[in-house]
Amino acid sequence: MALLRRVAVDLGNLYIKGVVRDQKTGKVIKKKISNKITTEVDIKNSKTRKLQRGGNTYYIGTGNLNNNILKHTRQHILDQILVMISELIDDEFAKVSVALGLPPAQLNNESFRRSFLNEIPIGEEIEFRVDDSYRKVVIESVKTYYEGYSAFYNLINVGEYDDNLLVIDVGGGTIDCCSYKYDIDDETHNPVRTHTVEKGAINLIEELRQYINKKIDGNVSFEDIDDCIRAERETFKYRNVEYKISDYINSIETTVDNIMNNIDNKYEGLDKYQIVFVGGAAKLFKIHASKKVANEFELNEDQRFYANAEGYLEQLEDEE
Repeated sequence: MALLRRVAVDLGNLYIKGVVRDQKTGKVIKKKISNKITTEVDIKNSKTRKLQRGGNTYYIGTGNLNNNILKHTRQHILDQILVMISELIDDEFAKVSVALGLPPAQLNNESFRRSFLNEIPIGEEIEFRVDDSYRKVVIESVKTYYEGYSAFYNLINVGEYDDNLLVIDVGGGTIDCCSYKYDIDDETHNPVRTHTVEKGAINLIEELRQYINKKIDGNVSFEDIDDCIRAERETFKYRNVEYKISDYINSIETTVDNIMNNIDNKYEGLDKYQIVFVGGAAKLFKIHASKKVANEFELNEDQRFYANAEGYLEQLEDEE
């Protein structure tokens, strides 16, 4: 009989990130796959997963971004969760408790939350194939948590923070913020105020892509720019010519400044806070956003990228 496993999945607008705790070592296993999906593919690469379920075939990790900002309107939520479960758990049959996240405004909207959860059958045996492997999964329960707050929940023990904190979670479609105040009696930071900006890395990368193509009279793809930034490469190649990404990155500075001004106004001044940037797109956003921050708590890329997913898992474990 399969033991219940706790799995956390961060359904980002650029990447799907998943974590599970290793049953033997207790360490957290981390996986990611591109938030793209299509029903047909010419050449299947090593990062693409072929999912067959209910007579349908989908290729996860290639095709078009499945990036509805309102996540309860996103298609194929269950398919992406099943693929991530198969990435994290090798067993043919798995019983899982799943932790997911939503931006604060969407989680606080009961209609949105219920619509989101209705996509996931509870207690049913779900049979499917990923590539050549047969799988059967029973999702025993699903819990939803706040994006942004969950990142801080995971990172609370990373270091010594100031009394007033502002966590800025930079995702593909939204930027979710949460402020915290240290409580002397509880000896912990408690959340105070949340805020969501309806823009993210997808907007920034597309703006950068359009600027580059205008300057070089080309047709550089969204993926080329995203890969260059994420891999921290200084150049990208187009038509056998090398271009420095730094020559064009200032094109998004005004948009980043406007977003930071929006956040500054919401929280009545950023200088009151120690700022913590998290999220899969924090690296790009910080290039200009950090210029407007006087006091920043630095994290490494792995901490920023998986913070929400690990926070979902930790909250689920603490509750059960």
